[in-house]
Amino acid sequence: MVSATSKLEVDSGASFDQIGSLRDQLADTTAAGTALVGGITAETVDYSERTQDATPYVLAAALVMAFVLLTALFRSPVLAAKAILMNLFSITASLGLTVVLFQNGAAENVFDFVSPGYLQTWTPLTMFIMLFGISMDYEVFMVSRIREEHDRGADTATAVAVGLQRTGSVVTIAALIMIAIFGSFILTSVPEIKQMGFGLAIAVLLDATIVRAVLVPSFMKLAGRWNWWMPPQLDRVLPQIRH
Repeated sequence: MVSATSKLEVDSGASFDQIGSLRDQLADTTAAGTALVGGITAETVDYSERTQDATPYVLAAALVMAFVLLTALFRSPVLAAKAILMNLFSITASLGLTVVLFQNGAAENVFDFVSPGYLQTWTPLTMFIMLFGISMDYEVFMVSRIREEHDRGADTATAVAVGLQRTGSVVTIAALIMIAIFGSFILTSVPEIKQMGFGLAIAVLLDATIVRAVLVPSFMKLAGRWNWWMPPQLDRVLPQIRH
């Protein structure tokens, strides 16, 4: 066993490149056996690669399961697809702002931290899963109310207006509570927790204002009767979910 200490910082991009270069060189020169490279930096590289490899499968599973469940609940593939697209809007906007403010360091003076030049490997995937669940909760709550009004005989415009009116205060209060809780994470001295708190808080803010108050009602108003379209074959296959 050979023990060596790098002159580079353990979590820098240069140290990650160093591990990759070392592994490549050892692989070319150890024909008789296998050379393993360990240490904190190597563990971080392996963890990052495993997370990146698993991310597409996690995202695909979440999107497919959400689409199937929402279609069964709303009895409309259009509303299910709309819910997923709207959620992706708020999540990607939140991740983009987090990158600008924390990875690029635009908010260093505001939030009192020093940017390492990257986000933690686990941050994007963790934020996605948490925000996807939170955003979907709002979606189900509001659209279910709109669907109930339509099933009672209201036209699309009226159903959307009544559903938005009767769920608006609850959604707003719930959003304010979560924004306050997530926002408090920014007060910590740990940069990773600051990133997570800001990303969650800004996503909830966008979701409760732009998405729920503007984009969702506008889309449903424009979609009209397509909101309630359900292919007969799909209707027979999916279970009936009463709400």
